[in-house]
Amino acid sequence: MSWAWNVTAYGGYPNLIRDNPYREQASLSEQEGKGIILPDSLVEAYPLTRASVVTAPLHDGEAYDDTEVVRRVLLEQYQIREPLADIREEPIRLQPLLRSGNLAGFVCHDYQAPLLVTTVSTGAYTHECLVPGYEEFSVYVKAVREADGSEFGPILGLPQGRYTVLTVRSDLGELLVPRALPTVPVFQFKNGIYVVNSNELPFVAPNQAGKRLVFLDGQPSLL
Repeated sequence: MSWAWNVTAYGGYPNLIRDNPYREQASLSEQEGKGIILPDSLVEAYPLTRASVVTAPLHDGEAYDDTEVVRRVLLEQYQIREPLADIREEPIRLQPLLRSGNLAGFVCHDYQAPLLVTTVSTGAYTHECLVPGYEEFSVYVKAVREADGSEFGPILGLPQGRYTVLTVRSDLGELLVPRALPTVPVFQFKNGIYVVNSNELPFVAPNQAGKRLVFLDGQPSLL
């Protein structure tokens, strides 16, 4: 599978995505695949457009799915997004929070899916985080796994250690976004590909030799 497909599995959602085929007769930069083969019916069910996957180091004694770990990582790596140029176009209830950018009182707790929720977009999360008084703008987190830093080695270059892998999604209002310069790797889905640091991971299947396409600092490579 492509590096991008592996991000979806790493983030806790394998097998919903199909790669575009690698084209043997095309140059690396001409490969199609900055988009995915995904049925329309799954687009909303799969947290692609509004989700990010973060890999953050664990401190001694912490478990990857501790509530306080989730809260710490969000406060360290995410921020309240900028309001629209015309803030009157924002939900009225959200405007004071967007203006202040203040996450004071931000809390996380175990997520309990409402009855009859069956989509993977909400039913599979482990934590809900919010600013008290703004419950309708919750951030949903899936604490996926513990990682050791070797995953995506040539792309992320992380030292060996203990990490938590979190899939993070803001729903109404898209409240939190990754900081412009996060201190840990954050995979973001943009224009049909995954982007991390200055690298792009298209949904292109491996070639016959098993090498996978990635754009490192804008340069196409097979790894």
